[in-house]
Amino acid sequence: MKQQDSTDPTAVTPRQAHTMLAKNPQAYLIDIRSTMEHLMVGHPVGAIHVPWLDEPDWVPSPRFAAQVREVLLGGLLGSEEENPPQVLLICRSGRRSLEAGRVLIA
Repeated sequence: MKQQDSTDPTAVTPRQAHTMLAKNPQAYLIDIRSTMEHLMVGHPVGAIHVPWLDEPDWVPSPRFAAQVREVLLGGLLGSEEENPPQVLLICRSGRRSLEAGRVLIA
């Protein structure tokens, strides 16, 4: 998901996500699925795993936004005007990505 405005994340197609990742070195693909899904189902090459919901409690991670921020800071954020970082979230259906994206925007 990418942010369109300050209220809600925007869905992008896999093709759009691929283009965004290829064109912007400040774009991050974050796999928010559970650890089990990430390990057993597989994940896109280059995706960074930051689970939104995980076992044993299956509740949203209270550290999710902080962990994503750590990923962004590890990439040495560029200037907002020049090349702002883009965060793309991936899950199985899009539902968790929408919820997690809202937390990141808030």
